Amino acid sequence: MTIHDARGIRRIVLHHTASDPFRTDWKSIRRWHRARFKLGIGYHRIIERDGFVMDGRRIQRSGAHSPPNAGTLGLVVMGWNGNAEHSSWAWSKAQWDSLFSELLYWRDRLPDALICGHNQRSSTLCPGISVPEELRKRGFPDMARVITGADK
Repeated sequence: MTIHDARGIRRIVLHHTASDPFRTDWKSIRRWHRARFKLGIGYHRIIERDGFVMDGRRIQRSGAHSPPNAGTLGLVVMGWNGNAEHSSWAWSKAQWDSLFSELLYWRDRLPDALICGHNQRSSTLCPGISVPEELRKRGFPDMARVITGADK
């Protein structure tokens, strides 16, 4: 287990579960991550379909969500943005509202942290959207903290 100082977090990384949000729960995520990483949930916060936010991994522990994970906080939203076959799996208004609340909460507590999507850090479709574009379109109040290009 890697312990890190939360004050060293420099990135807030957004993810989606790429799954049916009506059938996915925290136990599903734990099962996936145990199979893949041999650990429990790798995200620090989980936003469910109804907007309920729950704790995943303790913030004092390094995440297992977007290597390299040191200095990152992982937020996952249940659902699958950009899935043409299942448009109902896109993030709900309640999830977007909770995501904004989470981002503003962590922005105030992690003054050096910038926000990005998993797809800005590596070659993946996750979180199925362009984070800067969607946050801007939805009126996120602190776009100066959002990375607009690749975060390699």
